[in-house]
Amino acid sequence: MAGTKSISKAELVELIAKNTRLDKSDVQTVVDEMITQVSDHLDRDYQVHLSDFGTFESRERRGRVWAKPGTRERIEVPASRYAAFRPSRRRLSP
Repeated sequence: MAGTKSISKAELVELIAKNTRLDKSDVQTVVDEMITQVSDHLDRDYQVHLSDFGTFESRERRGRVWAKPGTRERIEVPASRYAAFRPSRRRLSP
């Protein structure tokens, strides 16, 4: 995605601390705990709904057979799970 802007976790913590006038280390603790809780619940197949923001969910990618370029050797790729995010309708509307 050319031109996509991003922000690091450290920058996010700094912005939240500045905007809320909370101590940076306290904000860091809360952000870390939120990430831990979302990850733990996704691992246990829960959906995590954040009102007016979106939903994190765990999805399954089916197993497949893949042909290695060049040699055409067939490789079995096992099924796997991955985290996905679906923004709320409010986030999608301009």
